[in-house]
Amino acid sequence: MDKTVNKASESGDHCTEIRRRSGDCQIELIVDVGANVGETICRYLTNFEHAQIIAFEPVQKTFAALQSKVGSNPRVCCMNLALGAIPGAALVHHQPYSGLNSLSPAINTEHPDCGRSEMVTVTTLDRIVQDNDIKHIDLLKIDTEHFELEVIRGAHQALLERRISFIYAEVSFNPEDKRHTLFSELDECLGRYHFQQVGFFEHMFCPASSRVEFCNALFALKAGQHNS
Repeated sequence: MDKTVNKASESGDHCTEIRRRSGDCQIELIVDVGANVGETICRYLTNFEHAQIIAFEPVQKTFAALQSKVGSNPRVCCMNLALGAIPGAALVHHQPYSGLNSLSPAINTEHPDCGRSEMVTVTTLDRIVQDNDIKHIDLLKIDTEHFELEVIRGAHQALLERRISFIYAEVSFNPEDKRHTLFSELDECLGRYHFQQVGFFEHMFCPASSRVEFCNALFALKAGQHNS
């Protein structure tokens, strides 16, 4: 998380909103892309007591911390992979804080305080769905530091087949922000798959600009679009 911003007061909780919109339908499968060390997974384990969680974290040291935190939980499957638009391999330059690691070319650069990098394996969500015979994903959470659209492109078939109900992703409202995906771009992209934005959460306020710099946006598949 960027240290130059402060968390503003939250307007509710996205877990509560998901439960409200799901009604009697249980949240059974959550996919966490960019799981980092598992803070959000701990929230999901508490809020969605029947859900299985697949967590993706490509950086070895961070993955080890993720496994240490939640890997022993039988409801969590940790995968040492990155998700993107096409399968392959990518070089990740380590950043001072693990949550800032990214595959986005705009910010995936060597940091003078770290000087370390590693090759990571990249796959697509569509391949994960196919290889594991996944019928439906109730919640897809993406926090990949300006790589969200690439993850979405790699989920084209799953989205086309209405296999995902909710998407929760970090977004920015500042076109000059190179670290976060611009909300308007993600909203337009997901709109083509019949998703609509239904809430903003965890707003990060920048005192210097006196505005919300980024937050997390919840998108839901529109009523009548679910795959029966």
